[in-house]
Amino acid sequence: MQLPLADDNKKILLTSIVTGGHCMAKGHFNGADLYIKCLLKKLKEENFEVYIVLLNFWHNQIDKSMFDHPAELIFTANVQLSQRNYLDKFFATGLMSAYTMSQEIEIQSYDLFNGLIEKYHIKNIVIDYFYSAVFLQHINKFTINKTIMVLNNEANYYNDVAFQYANEKKSRLTSLFKNYLMRRLEKRIYNSFDRIIAIGSADIPAYLPPSKTRVMTLYIDESAQKWQYKNNNTLFFIGSFDHYPNRLAVNYLLEKIVPRIATIRPDYKFVILGTSDEQIVPEYRYPNVQFFGPGTPETAKSLFLSANLMLVPIENSFGQKMKIAEAVSYGTPFLASAQSMLGFPYLSELPYAPLESPEESVKLIVELMDTPAKCRELSDRILSLSRSFINLQKNICQQCFLL
Repeated sequence: MQLPLADDNKKILLTSIVTGGHCMAKGHFNGADLYIKCLLKKLKEENFEVYIVLLNFWHNQIDKSMFDHPAELIFTANVQLSQRNYLDKFFATGLMSAYTMSQEIEIQSYDLFNGLIEKYHIKNIVIDYFYSAVFLQHINKFTINKTIMVLNNEANYYNDVAFQYANEKKSRLTSLFKNYLMRRLEKRIYNSFDRIIAIGSADIPAYLPPSKTRVMTLYIDESAQKWQYKNNNTLFFIGSFDHYPNRLAVNYLLEKIVPRIATIRPDYKFVILGTSDEQIVPEYRYPNVQFFGPGTPETAKSLFLSANLMLVPIENSFGQKMKIAEAVSYGTPFLASAQSMLGFPYLSELPYAPLESPEESVKLIVELMDTPAKCRELSDRILSLSRSFINLQKNICQQCFLL
């Protein structure tokens, strides 16, 4: 194959790990994977030459076409761990040392990395996510620029999840210890990189010097198909119930929003994609709420195009809510929490639904739902703000990745 000519400084080795439960192993993208797909597209638009390495822990077949990238520039390697439950232990407890795993991965993948770096004169390696970096610590042996993408405020998010678990299991002391280990690991990982690129400024730890950090708010290109108002009185939320922040959001909707709206407008219908009936306690099952389970990308697209309003009552301010980015690409009207909107600074003038005041949120929802002209106006404003933002992003990858 004749590769395109590129400045060696614009050659990037983009690396990820794929586990058995990973969406790339199942043939679709979750929010984090969608972010990486958007990043890859933006890099190519700015004439970066990107080579992708996927280390496959569970040996699932990976569909390379998902990346919209030349298959000959995507390299996969099956990695055999001596204990298959390494990852389960690490993610469940935070106490499993990554050192042994990293050693095993190095033995099986070092030659692949080294060969690609030497053959194609690659000057930059980019790790897609904190947890990928945990298991790829041997990349520090390569004398090239090393960048990590920060998709979340990992230590603080881990703290929230750990203490939620502690409240359920009455193990607060253990959670304190786990959180200490996680913060120490995060600091060690981030300090080992030359550049840290975050989705939002709120995700950058205070101990990192500004000279090492960049903020890169990615976006999804505007869809050729746009949202159109339909008189169907449908609101929706998208998010896997298995993901802790989404679980809180679903519970908030069912406890604080749905009952209040039912007393005012019982004809409103709620669709929750990513949650199944059996995951919800009986007292939170209402006749006007449909749970679509995991659903499909086609189901999600149908909601973006035809439902009246998307709700995003996410409590934490970490990362970027990619379902909002999808809504923006379709011009779908939405009401999100102030915390969710922090990942979209270019949308700061849009109305938001205050979590601390469900009454105010319900008032905003009903006002939009009962006034089609306001829904259309909100849709137009979303698209206008998005277009203005995109016009300012022409060289964002060069600004972030070239040291």
